[in-house]
Amino acid sequence: QQQHERIQQQAHDVLQAVEDQQAQLQQQQHAVLQDLMGSVGQSGTQPSPRPSILATETQHSFDQELDLGIPSSNNSGSSSVLLQKSTQQIQSCNSAGDLEQLLQQSWQDMDHVHISATYVQLVRIQQQQQQAAQGKGAAAVQQQLSDSAWEQLQQVTLQQLHKLHSRHCSNIVWACASLGRSPVEPLMQGLLERSKTLLRQGTTPQGFANTLWGLATLRVQPSSDWLDAFCAASQQQLCNFQPQELS
Repeated sequence: QQQHERIQQQAHDVLQAVEDQQAQLQQQQHAVLQDLMGSVGQSGTQPSPRPSILATETQHSFDQELDLGIPSSNNSGSSSVLLQKSTQQIQSCNSAGDLEQLLQQSWQDMDHVHISATYVQLVRIQQQQQQAAQGKGAAAVQQQLSDSAWEQLQQVTLQQLHKLHSRHCSNIVWACASLGRSPVEPLMQGLLERSKTLLRQGTTPQGFANTLWGLATLRVQPSSDWLDAFCAASQQQLCNFQPQELS
């Protein structure tokens, strides 16, 4: 009986020590995030991603977006084929003008997958223009959606906010930061609330990294509750983070 009690006490002590270490790590993460967000807001400077991140991030995000957002055609029949076709049409646009023309014909039919794909495609178009300009030794001419189309895209995003998955939220925040176009306040707050809810369900290391980089670049200060949820969720994935995602 005494030996059994000693074993129980030892197990309890080990569990308590683990919990204490986890709590300490979470507090440290929270402090680092607060310092990062605070320094961005005070200095007015924006963190710059490494070129290698932007060179590969968009294609990677878009490919994962397809895997997450489009159901298998074997399971959902013609609706899946239509969804896939629509997303491929977005991906095939090579200029902001082409994409805007497509959007003008599709606003009423767009769902959360199309919306996320649109933001990501805008970044891809921007990067392609930059790479083409660098090859010619010239300055890139930034082509973006018109102000009216950008406003309409944000309105549609707000309408589909409740359907967004964690991948969609991180892609949209990351894309807005990459494009240098801040979302309107209702959309930004909606994305924070939606992502906070989805953080409890977990996401990928890339999703964590994209979200945090996007918020810092946009100079958005999340609430303490949001940072707590972020730290708790990301802590469970730390062993899967690559050096790029940690940085």
